[in-house]
Amino acid sequence: MRRAGGREADTERLDSSSARASTAGPPEHAPDYALVIVTLALLCIGIVMVYSASLVVSYAQYGDQTYFFQRQLLWSALGVVVMFLVMRVPYGWWRRLSVIGLALSVILLVAVLVPGLGTDVLGATRWIKIGSFTIGQPSELCKVTLAIYMADWLARKGERVREFGYGLVPFLVVLLVITGLVMRQPDMGTALVIIGTAVTIFFVAGADLLQLLPIGAVGVLGLAALTMTSGYRHGRINAFLDPWADASNTGYHVVQSLIALGAGGVQGLGLGDSRQKFGLLPFPYTDSIFAVIGEELGLVGCCVVLVLFLLLAYRGLRTARLAPDRFASLLAIGISCQMALQAFLNIAVVTSTVPFTGITLPFVSYGGSSMLVSFAAMGILLNVTKFTQESHRHATIQTNVEAAAERRRHWWARLPSARHRAGRPRAVLARS
Repeated sequence: MRRAGGREADTERLDSSSARASTAGPPEHAPDYALVIVTLALLCIGIVMVYSASLVVSYAQYGDQTYFFQRQLLWSALGVVVMFLVMRVPYGWWRRLSVIGLALSVILLVAVLVPGLGTDVLGATRWIKIGSFTIGQPSELCKVTLAIYMADWLARKGERVREFGYGLVPFLVVLLVITGLVMRQPDMGTALVIIGTAVTIFFVAGADLLQLLPIGAVGVLGLAALTMTSGYRHGRINAFLDPWADASNTGYHVVQSLIALGAGGVQGLGLGDSRQKFGLLPFPYTDSIFAVIGEELGLVGCCVVLVLFLLLAYRGLRTARLAPDRFASLLAIGISCQMALQAFLNIAVVTSTVPFTGITLPFVSYGGSSMLVSFAAMGILLNVTKFTQESHRHATIQTNVEAAAERRRHWWARLPSARHRAGRPRAVLARS
């Protein structure tokens, strides 16, 4: 009698566990370790190249060739800690803070333009300075907060995102306010990244392409008008079309970058053997670090960096495809697009593929605020990878396999006599 009752309980337990496994949502699992490896590989390349590219400037300005290298190590360590801490925060929390985060970013962007708060460096006002303390660039923070806000806002709209008054008009209002504040600094590179990221999220969310095309045409015309009415932007266009025509002035940056890439050839001059970093190449450890990579590590080193960024973009898009909900999918799209687009712009500027605009190479260039924000964004993306549907399907299949194996071990549960006894009343079993 005890044996029959125990068999009945085991059979009910197995059936209930199988039912729970088939109806449960995606459980939390391990993050995408490939994405972690790619990110850390880019960071390691960046640390080495920042030391190599900055040692001449560090010694000339501060008498210590490791000045920028030491600070890059500190920012890198903090960035990695931030990434792993943010990775532990459920991505749904950022959805609750999306409006607050965007509002804070707008306030900081306005504060940069306030006399006495914003600090001017090389003609650009992008940093907030309070006393002797300089706070990082609010535009870097805005790239992430806008992606979170757009993902949340468009996920809530659903199919109505295709409506002109309900979807396109509010989208343009928010985007124009953000890009207008960024362009006032001025920072065209970051503005282009923000526009590209927002438009990509909007398109993936289901926007009407027939609405986007006219808006895109108007945006191109507006950008052209801004370029023609600004002296230094017009000079950059001329330098892009023919950098050698004014190689000592407007085309100087482009020319020196091309010389560095050409000198590197296929295999490079060797790590630390760059010649252009000796006062010839402007900003060798920030905007132009890819040129130093090409000169010292050659085409091979450049291809390694390109492949790593392509892998980062691929793993991010894969995460978006397997994301558990619409918000997570749009958020993964936004972060992946932001990283890939910023890397593309930096590399395209160095190779004279697009007109010059100052922007850093994510995880590689020297910087504090850009490094921390990039690692925080990657932490959010890694948290989304912990809930992808593919791993859920694999876990469900594994659970079903284990349940089937358990049933095979309890082979008696399938015998007619066992089932008959399990269903008989206790009194009948006792009499038998």
